[in-house]
Amino acid sequence: RVFAGLTDGASDVAVAADSSRLAGGGIDKNVYVWSLAADAAANDQPVPPLGTFLQPGPVNRVSLNADGSRVAVASEDAEVRLWDTALGVELQRFAGHSGPVLDVAFTKDGKRMVSGGADGSARVWTPAAVRAIVAHEGQRVNDAALVGSGAQLASVGGDGHALLWTLEGEPVRSFEGSTAALTTLAVKADGSQLAAGGKDQHLRVWTVADGKLVHDVETAAAIQDLSYSPDQLKLSVLDAAHNVSVFNSEDATPLHQLKSPTAESALLFAPSNLEIFTAGGDNLVRELAYASPTAVASLPAHQ
Repeated sequence: RVFAGLTDGASDVAVAADSSRLAGGGIDKNVYVWSLAADAAANDQPVPPLGTFLQPGPVNRVSLNADGSRVAVASEDAEVRLWDTALGVELQRFAGHSGPVLDVAFTKDGKRMVSGGADGSARVWTPAAVRAIVAHEGQRVNDAALVGSGAQLASVGGDGHALLWTLEGEPVRSFEGSTAALTTLAVKADGSQLAAGGKDQHLRVWTVADGKLVHDVETAAAIQDLSYSPDQLKLSVLDAAHNVSVFNSEDATPLHQLKSPTAESALLFAPSNLEIFTAGGDNLVRELAYASPTAVASLPAHQ
């Protein structure tokens, strides 16, 4: 058989231990992954790649883990990259070499990788990325959070959808009602509620267990960020009109509203449940007592 795709000189080839996939790379800066299944090519034609992953520099070495689900890449740009071969997404980068990475290999159990470089060093890496989930295909994933005990994941995106997933990437349910891109979400600590907001200027709250929309509150401007208080009794909302609004998390009754002196991009309840931290474009982090319109303190952040 012949495996097609490479457009310049090939530098390396690797095969998965279970003989499911083949990977190769070379001077054209691409990594190619092919299926080794008997029916991968028809009529004795060259086997087309399942995926092509562009690197920033020429590829020196590739290594597949045992089942071919991951490919590690050593290239001229001084970094090791780890890719999900099924989804075609980069999972993680490993920086440390000060020159071209000349070799990379998975350990037999796939839990670590070793690399060698032109800088004279050999390095051992432990991949932290478990998997990639294509949650909002073709759109940005603007926010994501673990739910409850951490067995599920919630995400919101530019497609206006709020979605719930298992950590294996299986969809559980969607939360309906939004009419524009969602930019932020917050999940109650006990996993019972999910709140989301975005460009349509509505705070929406759903029950996680059944996806039922329980609160829909119009806001003065597009929602920038959300935060539940640690005691789970309050939900704070930051909007693009500089408002910080605090609601009762059970019935969405307005409790307080503060006005920030400048545009803010993030907010977070303090552990005391009585203060809110905000961060904005004026390079300051502010601590607000949410019952008071004045800042308790301004902290220099990004000078």
